[in-house]
Amino acid sequence: MRSMGESEPSSSNQLLSENATIPKMRFLVGVIALLVLLPPVPARAGGGAPAPQRCGAGGGMYDVAVPGAPMSATATPDEQTVFVSLNSTEPRQLNGIAVLRCTDGRYRLQRVIPLESQPAIAAFTHDGKMLVVPDDAFIAFVDVERALSGDGDPVSGFIEDVPGDDGGAIYAAVSPDNRFAFVAEEQSGKLTVIDLQKARAGGIIAHDDIVSEFLIGNAPVGLVFSRDGRYLFATVQVALKRYGFAPTCEPEIASAAANEAPGAIVTIDVAKAVSDPSHALVSNVAAGCHPVRAALSPDGATLWVTARKSNAVLAFSTKKLLAGSAGARIAEVKVGSAPVPIIVTPDGKYVLAGNSNRFGQAGAGNQDLVVIDAHTRAVVGRIPVGIFPRQLTQTQSGSTIFLTNYGSNTITVIDPATLPSVIHR
Repeated sequence: MRSMGESEPSSSNQLLSENATIPKMRFLVGVIALLVLLPPVPARAGGGAPAPQRCGAGGGMYDVAVPGAPMSATATPDEQTVFVSLNSTEPRQLNGIAVLRCTDGRYRLQRVIPLESQPAIAAFTHDGKMLVVPDDAFIAFVDVERALSGDGDPVSGFIEDVPGDDGGAIYAAVSPDNRFAFVAEEQSGKLTVIDLQKARAGGIIAHDDIVSEFLIGNAPVGLVFSRDGRYLFATVQVALKRYGFAPTCEPEIASAAANEAPGAIVTIDVAKAVSDPSHALVSNVAAGCHPVRAALSPDGATLWVTARKSNAVLAFSTKKLLAGSAGARIAEVKVGSAPVPIIVTPDGKYVLAGNSNRFGQAGAGNQDLVVIDAHTRAVVGRIPVGIFPRQLTQTQSGSTIFLTNYGSNTITVIDPATLPSVIHR
């Protein structure tokens, strides 16, 4: 039985959420089907998987076109397949999961799994067998084997997360032990915890079978586990009133009458989120105006955060975040307009942050990735990319980085080993 945290009124100012500009749709049961663009990849004679290929940029970067607006790109553990959430605004574009396969040294579009609603930032289970897809009022579960083969319905099950309402499920993360999925609910302000054993059983999962669901702030989005998996760091765009932060941030919506509280990094005890959610919140630390994404350094000591309304990238000591110290913020780096995606390169040398210019007059134009030296915390260059960079991810080995260009309908594939060759200084 799920546990509910105490309720609190949301911010007095209307929040401009990640999907505020996207028309609301409903998840339509029974019409999920595969749109096959290329034939399934055949099994190798004699059984077993085909020999793995390297599909990174191989010395630079390249773009892959997709038939909709991409929110996230997530690679399977073997790095041969990338699942892309398409979250589109145009009637001729698709909502669903685009499947890219590694073919002849490049990722290429194979098929699309259509979904209603707004598929957002998805996460694989660590065995690579299931994709957890936040889908506005729903959370869908995609069977990877069926998605690759084309045999059977690839959507193995789903939860109607907030029956009769739009929950705003936006961001999924799977616990290191592979037992639970954590989903940020942007519109309700809650964190939902799902038992993946029940999800693997398939079909409709009763809402009352969610392990827990509790309030963490106004418009939570990004979720990052600590290196030891004991804690979860969450970005909250506007802190709860109970945190007592002064209203120092100008609202992103011009019609709002008053300033709002800054956002926060909320630290959550993973074990208590499952068993004792009323005591799961460890700390909250102010994090600029509208923090939306976070990325952990390879050593786990620093959490890097994009503060969208502050036009800045912030660095936090994870040790001080756990202690709830007001001195947890150790750096602020001014970048461009409305940064959203962020990632740390596998060697820990660079931080990449995407300027979205989401609210600017030139928002329709191409943007760039700002390259920050992680040690000096200074901007050292930029990489031109597409329109509205939205999410940065990487393969498990760190061999390849993916950027979703939401307004360009493209995925930029980057080889981090050759970043110096593509940086404009």
